[in-house]
Amino acid sequence: MASLRLGVELSSSLHQALSDYATLAESLKERLVEVDEDFDAALITEAKELARALAAAPAAPPPADSEVKDATRLRNGLLRLLQDKMALVRKAAARVFQRTPEVLREVTSSYERRRRAAARRAKAARDAAKPEIAPAKGPAESPLLG
Repeated sequence: MASLRLGVELSSSLHQALSDYATLAESLKERLVEVDEDFDAALITEAKELARALAAAPAAPPPADSEVKDATRLRNGLLRLLQDKMALVRKAAARVFQRTPEVLREVTSSYERRRRAAARRAKAARDAAKPEIAPAKGPAESPLLG
């Protein structure tokens, strides 16, 4: 019910905004035509008619949950394919431009560079925090065998 109310509110606000802009354009019609010779004054009338049609039209029902899930699944799948393709192109660019770091920096992802640098810093901090382990003494150095 809330989504239906939201649809009605959006339609109503769109109608009101279009009507307001058409009224404003009507009042400035002579100046608009004077300043912009390509301005089509018929658009003002068309906007008013469209605003009336929006006001008279019933609100569209919200999409069904299954439609939303299907659209979301399709969108996510397409995004995943795009990410995979981008990763492949970046990997190829890294190989092609490995001897020209200035070009390589332009074709690689700044996000990925920052992420790798942060991972290197975190690893260095972990390594620095580890206590030094003394090397094991061999059998000849053992005090028991001495």
